[in-house]
Amino acid sequence: MKLKPKTLSDLADMITGGSGSFSPGSGSRETTTLANLFPYRSGPNLTAFFQNLELDYEHEGSRVPWTKDVLKELNAESSSQPDLPPDILIAAMRDLMDAGEFAEADKDRQAALERLNKSLARDGVEAFFDDTGLCQLRAGATTSAGLAREGAWSQQELRRRSDWHRYLDSASEDEFTEKVLVPLLRLSNFQTIQTAGHQDKSLEYGKDLWMRFRLPTGHFIYFAVQVKKGKLDAAGRTKGSNASITEVLNQVRMALDHDVFDHEVNRKCLVDHVYVVATGEITKQARNFLVEKLDRDKRRQVIFMDRDELLDLLARQTLAVPSSSTQNEIPF
Repeated sequence: MKLKPKTLSDLADMITGGSGSFSPGSGSRETTTLANLFPYRSGPNLTAFFQNLELDYEHEGSRVPWTKDVLKELNAESSSQPDLPPDILIAAMRDLMDAGEFAEADKDRQAALERLNKSLARDGVEAFFDDTGLCQLRAGATTSAGLAREGAWSQQELRRRSDWHRYLDSASEDEFTEKVLVPLLRLSNFQTIQTAGHQDKSLEYGKDLWMRFRLPTGHFIYFAVQVKKGKLDAAGRTKGSNASITEVLNQVRMALDHDVFDHEVNRKCLVDHVYVVATGEITKQARNFLVEKLDRDKRRQVIFMDRDELLDLLARQTLAVPSSSTQNEIPF
């Protein structure tokens, strides 16, 4: 979705902190309010604001009109969620509401959030602070909280990535699936996520879980997921904690050949894509082996996700790192 011109104008005032030209008894009440609520940014600070988003803009001319022109360009960019503004505008609003800047400027961050929402309401969007204090956007059931973003890592994100790295080392396959992967998929707006326990997996035809995703047209596409703990290599058999790609190959074939029963629509549905998810590395040899053994149509239906991709996603969203049962075991 694209934000309305009036909303972009309001955002420009918030990012700049108002015109900065008013004095008591002069200027609009709205300009005075924005200057009281949001940190003031000079021309060089505006350049730094957008460069922090990895945008090549350099301030020139009047602050507010220049910022409006930049936001108009960003409003034409793409969005990962059709019900939300472009991803780059979401990132800009996240930086606008940065807790550190409000503390440094001695401004009321909650009051500023309420003012931001007054503007976003005309577009049917609401801003909120997630469990980590980051500003996120939502429109109905759609939220920006699960979206990965490009750009430099913050110190908080680096610490969170390190915490998740340690958790993936210790968690069992079932713990990872139930406590991490399923919540992560829900944050990414997948629906009707169905999992299979260890005793039921033989009946699931290569699927550790399946789910569906609603397209903007209202249609659904279906996904199966194969979950493996540890490294996924191209060896002929499983070595230690590493999973064999030949096992995965058979499971991917079964997942694509056997449909799922969606109780919400009361019919069987074919699987459109299969995620192969590993808590360790999926080697290049393993990926090549799998796509070479599948026919041309099926190889395009396989999506890989290994540890590095998982850590990037987990570090930039709101899931709390659970405690692994292996960390809580009491020795006897």
